[in-house]
Amino acid sequence: SVEKKMKKVVKRLQPRPKAVVAAPERAAVQQAVEEASRRARHLKALGRASAAERELEELVFGDSVNVGEDELLRRLAGPQWLKAVEKKNLQEDSSNWEVENEAKSEILSKKPAWVDEDDEAEENVDMTHKFRKDFMRSDAEKVLTKKKLKRRLEEHFQRAMGGVPAWADLENRKKPQRTASDSDSDEEDDLLCRTGNFISSSESLPRGILKMSTCLPANQERFAHGKLATVQFHPSAQVVMTAGHDRSVSLFQVDSIKNPRIQSIYLESFPIYKARFSVDGEQVIATGTHHKMFFVYDMMSGSIIPIQQVRGVEERFLRNFEVSPDGSFMLLTGTSGYLHLLSMK
Repeated sequence: SVEKKMKKVVKRLQPRPKAVVAAPERAAVQQAVEEASRRARHLKALGRASAAERELEELVFGDSVNVGEDELLRRLAGPQWLKAVEKKNLQEDSSNWEVENEAKSEILSKKPAWVDEDDEAEENVDMTHKFRKDFMRSDAEKVLTKKKLKRRLEEHFQRAMGGVPAWADLENRKKPQRTASDSDSDEEDDLLCRTGNFISSSESLPRGILKMSTCLPANQERFAHGKLATVQFHPSAQVVMTAGHDRSVSLFQVDSIKNPRIQSIYLESFPIYKARFSVDGEQVIATGTHHKMFFVYDMMSGSIIPIQQVRGVEERFLRNFEVSPDGSFMLLTGTSGYLHLLSMK
């Protein structure tokens, strides 16, 4: 018995032979292990997908997972769960509707661009002023409050316009419908919504109130002894010309201080009916009250040229005339409706 026990102990202490695996089987096992690890990595990467990727997958492939979960919950919970979901959706829709209404009310109730403190004070306005007399309905309305005057002005504007214009009615203004001619309608809407100048401003006259002051008479150094028939400013210089029945043509420099006289010419027995500068401003053309002839005064040379008779013009008097804008022609008005066009060359 002792020998048997010793043999058992020795047998246990002896090392067991290792299993021998063939080379093909070892390669297959290694490949299976690698495949399993690769699948594990893929699953882990898919689990870390961002919310944006999941939303794109739902848009492209559909929210099948959520649909399945909802269907499972509906079957498990019964109709009570469905009613609760519908109630929640109605509450969300109502809240969205309230938000939209609040946004619309904020758009309609626009705040003023500025607030004038003087407007808040209840002050009376004098209606007897020359600019406000037309808005008085009776002689007793010599004084009105600002609010009443504002309503009166609005009523006057609506009567003049035949009602409130569409562009001024913010509450009932409709949104433009999108049609095929959207570009044309957008341009029209821009014109209605825009303020300011739509054309280029004047280069010669500034905007605003024109300030005027009393100046000395332009011909104070030589007043006319008869009726003045013509007063004209030079086209390019600060010079004014006067001519009249005293048979004289005078030129004055306008400086608003002394207005000195430059020169004067006297036409014997020739009361002047009309005088005009030429386009270049170097000559003066003058016609008489009862004459067929007219004069041309050359200011550069100081010579006076009489035009005794115009060939082809059979008129008793030559009075009224005009010079063309380019200075090439002169138009004379005759009797019986005749107009005579002369060349200035």
